[in-house]
Amino acid sequence: MNPEQIQLPQSTDQCSLGILHLKRYWEKNQLKKTGEIASDAFPEEWNIDITLLAVLGLGLEQTIKQLYTNNISRESGGMTKTIPTPPRPIYCVIDREYRSLKVADEVMQGRFSIQGTTLDLGVEPDWIDAPLPADPEWRLEWSKFYYGLDLAWAYQHTGD
Repeated sequence: MNPEQIQLPQSTDQCSLGILHLKRYWEKNQLKKTGEIASDAFPEEWNIDITLLAVLGLGLEQTIKQLYTNNISRESGGMTKTIPTPPRPIYCVIDREYRSLKVADEVMQGRFSIQGTTLDLGVEPDWIDAPLPADPEWRLEWSKFYYGLDLAWAYQHTGD
């Protein structure tokens, strides 16, 4: 479609936020996204477009990415209503692991049992210089903080 035949908001039209040119910028990009106008339409407005984004503190690349990847309704005027995109399902391979109230209670007391070795490191362990076993596997497992999952699960179920 010929850009001259398109009815766009004027640059002097204010959006609901009181910002000039934003409605026009929005509508141009929606028309470009749907192929109703060429991607290179309105080249004479490039400077005002990037000035608008700069004044709003928006990066050019991030803004264009959002405009072209989000599923936003044109009928809503684009500024207030988003078509909901359902969250992607997430599969956690350790979802059913690390749900021990006993482990959570021990950690709350500062006792860490890993690979058959229990250390009493106190309720505020020295995470950098604690006297840990020489076994690198014990140190590795302690630093992975898996007991944090036990703590989170215990809190979710007991509130403590």
